[in-house]
Amino acid sequence: MFFFDPFATVIALLPLATYLLLLGGIRFRRRPLATTGVRDGAAVALAISGLMVVGPLHLFFPSTAAIQLGWWTWVLLVVLYLLCVSLLLFSFPQRIVIYGVRARDILEPLEAAARTVDPAAVSTVERMQVSLPERRVHLRVEPLGWTHAVAIEAFEKHLHPEFWNHLLRELRERTHAMQPPSHRSASGMVAAGSILMAIAVYQIVGQPTETLAGFREWLGL
Repeated sequence: MFFFDPFATVIALLPLATYLLLLGGIRFRRRPLATTGVRDGAAVALAISGLMVVGPLHLFFPSTAAIQLGWWTWVLLVVLYLLCVSLLLFSFPQRIVIYGVRARDILEPLEAAARTVDPAAVSTVERMQVSLPERRVHLRVEPLGWTHAVAIEAFEKHLHPEFWNHLLRELRERTHAMQPPSHRSASGMVAAGSILMAIAVYQIVGQPTETLAGFREWLGL
């Protein structure tokens, strides 16, 4: 019953709708966007934060603690969620995520960027890999679904953060003038985000009393 409450619907859909709209807007840019895997993962965590609140966090809500702490219970739960997300993100292998580019198109810029670290760097188109023999590092390009985005990862673990920071800077410079692929996936993201945002706004505007009541109940007021 809680999930179909107007306020719960707003909480669940608003972060996800915002994420889809922003991601679709990024895809409409005239150049690709390169970022770190940690930032990309953090954005996804924020996008699903509303679903986590109305799902697991509400399911396992500590009612006994809420009697004593009131709305501060939710603050502690949100902090716990952020800490868990941070621990999870920093435990994953480092990588670079680039939006607005195809896997086959990023190989040449990646090879050029890798040569600023290792002049002997060479790419293998069949394997979608770039090898840095002097640094003993092997990079691979992984497509990310249908979103015209790729992830650049290394087979070796625990590479120095400065290596990734340097590679990210070089990739941003070399992809700046690249032409993005078609905007079909971007249009789908914007459409989906707009629909979800419209549902959330409808709940706020169309049922303000129920939404406010749900907010007060959510805080335990």
